[in-house]
Parts: sequence; structure tokens; C-alpha cells
Amino acid sequence: MAVERLPHIFLADSAEQSNYTSPVGGGGELRIPKRRRQQHSRKLKRQFENAWDNAKQTVEQRTAVSLPTKSGIYLEFKSQANKDLMVQSLENIQSGIRLLNVKEVEQADAKVIVATVYIPHGKESYFLKRIQQYSEEQTKTGKPKHAKLIKSIEDIRLAMLASFWQDPLDLMPSVAAKWCEIWLRTGATKEEAEETIIQFKTLCASLEIDSNLGVFS
Repeated sequence: MAVERLPHIFLADSAEQSNYTSPVGGGGELRIPKRRRQQHSRKLKRQFENAWDNAKQTVEQRTAVSLPTKSGIYLEFKSQANKDLMVQSLENIQSGIRLLNVKEVEQADAKVIVATVYIPHGKESYFLKRIQQYSEEQTKTGKPKHAKLIKSIEDIRLAMLASFWQDPLDLMPSVAAKWCEIWLRTGATKEEAEETIIQFKTLCASLEIDSNLGVFS
């Protein structure tokens, strides 16, 4: 059956910028869970290192079959149920660490905040150092360093496709092919943007996925 190709819809001058606000807290004091300091530090360090090792193996597998790879990995940070996540502290633009999306997920009659973060290779020490400082160092007021950030993180894992999906998960294509809108993060220059588009179209072609790319300036 022939697929009807419809034109892209472009909305000009319609964007508005606003600061992130927690969907759980509803204002007032942050909801940061209490933690057993050393136990929590070991848990997050182990989860981060496992996710990083798994990502490296994935990159090696993709390189072996000549698939394009990103010079970094994507991790998913989750809050405890009905608690806040210090999402703004997950980003460090100077180090190239970018907060890509934040969403609220329903889990067993509770709400969990999930943030997807891109970390360039060589910058993994940013989070490992903060976990270690929380474990071992004090602020001038005698509190653990980076306490709000580290205590707000319940789990760390390697981001999967569902981490980037913004609609309800039951709308994600499975066996039957569906048209989807994909937004690509590109570099600051035209050349970097063109390279990202080429890599995306090459990947789609290698996986036999039809792509009809519309470019937003």
C-alpha cells in the first residue's frame, strides 16, 4: 500500500521559554528523601559505572558493524516516588553535559521524575566526583557536599529508546511500522548540523527505515 507523504507543518515565532518547575512538589520546600549516606553513595557509584560500561560495549558493537556512534552516552536519572529530582544540577554546559528532557512517569499509583542526560566521553568524572564528595566531604556548615543532588537521585541507568519518547509509551511503534517525528540535537555550526543529518539518514537506511526529513532552521 502506498504511503501518503504529507508536507511538514512549520510554526513560526511560537516558542516560549520558561524555567523548569517540579511537577511533583507543587511549590514550597523541595521533597528530598533521607538517605543512609555511605550505602546510597555506593549504590549510585555502582549504577553509574555499570551504565557507563554497558554504554562502552554498545559503542564497540556499533563500531564493529560500521554504525555511527555519538562521542558520549545518555543516562537516565530517576527520583524516588513522589519526591523531587534536582534536575538543574544534572546539567553542566561548560563540560558538555546536557539535560535533554524531564518527564513525570506514573508508577504503581506514584509519580517518578525521570531526566535524560547526555555526558561526553571523558566527562564521566563529573558525576563520580560528586558522588564521592557527598560520601566523604563536608561543607562549611558540616553537611555532606552535593547532598541535595545526590540524595534526590534514586537510580541511574543507561537511557533506552523509551527515555526519549515524549508521548505515552503505548503509542511507541513495535512490530507495525508507524510514522514518527524525530528531533535531532545538532552542533552549533551548519557543518555539524549537516553531519548529524547525514548520520541519521545513514542509520535509517542501514536499518531499512524510511526517513522523510524536514529541516528546521
